[in-house]
Amino acid sequence: MSQLKKTIERILSNPSEMEYSTIDALLRRFGYCILPTSNGSHFSYWNDNIGMKVPLIVVVHHGKVYEFDNIIEQLNLEDWHENDRQ
Repeated sequence: MSQLKKTIERILSNPSEMEYSTIDALLRRFGYCILPTSNGSHFSYWNDNIGMKVPLIVVVHHGKVYEFDNIIEQLNLEDWHENDRQ
């Protein structure tokens, strides 16, 4: 199983936390880039290839991400995971 699939399955399993570097790598794999205005514990990601006008905000606390609902929704991870299984 690829690292991408493992990461997506882990996020979909509703973990209590995940390393920020893992989330960053996932978002970059899906075409997101970090906005230069990001600082502190809030990181804004943007994807020019989608019609969304709202950036995806990732909040990091001590190097860990705790909220995954926005990431799952904006990346359509549930649909991606189902389509990948077929």
